[in-house]
Amino acid sequence: MSRKNPRLAFALAAVALLVGSAAASSALAARGAARTARALNRGATSALNYDLQTADGPLSAAKYRQLKSLLLYLQPDIAVLHNLRASAQTPRGAQQHAASLARSLSMYYAFEPAAAGADFGSALLSRFPITSADRLTAEGPGGGFVGLRAEVRAGNRTYDILVVRPGSGAAAQLAVDAVSRAVQADPHARRLVFASFDPDAGADAAFSAWREAGLLDPAAALSLTPAPTYPRARPAQRLDYILVSGSLQTAVRGTRVVRGTRLRELGDHLPVEVSFAY
Repeated sequence: MSRKNPRLAFALAAVALLVGSAAASSALAARGAARTARALNRGATSALNYDLQTADGPLSAAKYRQLKSLLLYLQPDIAVLHNLRASAQTPRGAQQHAASLARSLSMYYAFEPAAAGADFGSALLSRFPITSADRLTAEGPGGGFVGLRAEVRAGNRTYDILVVRPGSGAAAQLAVDAVSRAVQADPHARRLVFASFDPDAGADAAFSAWREAGLLDPAAALSLTPAPTYPRARPAQRLDYILVSGSLQTAVRGTRVVRGTRLRELGDHLPVEVSFAY
């Protein structure tokens, strides 16, 4: 069972205060409201799942500017960035990166460290208000798993967002169980699962288990051949997913693995994009 994360509660309470002054905060809120309205008026919602893991360590300031440019180009309504890490340029750590990106993109955000005391984790960015965010946890004999569960409100619709990025096969099994329990507890919810795995960490087994639990692969729903996402230079494995609940099956409009020079050296994985009708 998930428990409330004080850091997430602070982040959510601080969304309207991401900039220093009250006037700037009001301007940010106005821009965020405008972008939310535009997203709703388009009649479609886009989701992005991107694992920033790289053998080179944390992204430099220049790479974070490149990441911002990519997000501005892709214009996702809901985006998950895994392995967001602290760097020498950000003494307050990975959560500062999430806050800075959210501020610059006029988006709401929540952040969850990958483990207690870790200065890296997964960030959820959304053009729609994040109305709640909790730590998704599970414990096993070999250790534990930490993910993120959030509720996003888009107009009169609520989306249940589950974010998992297990770092080992044992953690992957715990993630499978945690997500499966959430699905079974409310099978009719509008749900999006953003998942990313290390090689040999059980991605295929997790994918199969989640399908059995009732989650759908947008590629299969559209009769498309799933594309690999790892490694970036020569993809051979599918390690990154956005899965949806059955209630969203008829709404799915497209899915793709994003490629191109804009991704150069940002991460070892390729991002996945899914669009669905609002």
